[in-house]
Amino acid sequence: MGVLLWAVDRWSARARMIGEVTMRDAVIVGFAQVLALIPGVSRSGSTITAGRFLKLDRPSAARFSFLMSMPITLAAVILKVPEAVRSEGISAPLVAGVIAAAISSWLAITVLPALGSPLLGMDVLGRLRWQQDAGVMKVELKRAAP
Repeated sequence: MGVLLWAVDRWSARARMIGEVTMRDAVIVGFAQVLALIPGVSRSGSTITAGRFLKLDRPSAARFSFLMSMPITLAAVILKVPEAVRSEGISAPLVAGVIAAAISSWLAITVLPALGSPLLGMDVLGRLRWQQDAGVMKVELKRAAP
């Protein structure tokens, strides 16, 4: 999957932003999540690759991938948390796991896409800009001039 992501990232146009995602795009990226059923294939890797194939820029593909994970994550919480509470009760490890998951999710959605990743092929040499917007901290990656 990494080689496919690299190839799509290298040769795909980078003109579309997340606000330009169509219903067709969402369905294609949704079907790409199915590839995560194959052992060793990452859900985020398959959805980011599909987003890049659909000509989304890197930050938009990454953000859309994370947004696509929210419904399945919510469904897992609804189905599994009551079961965990019934079998183990509300324990310190359960509370610590929920807090750790919330913090790591926030970092994955807001901070990591802006910092870049070799797998995403993002420009780490870009300029980071923090912006306060309606009480939410955002990180935007501005590409450095070539």
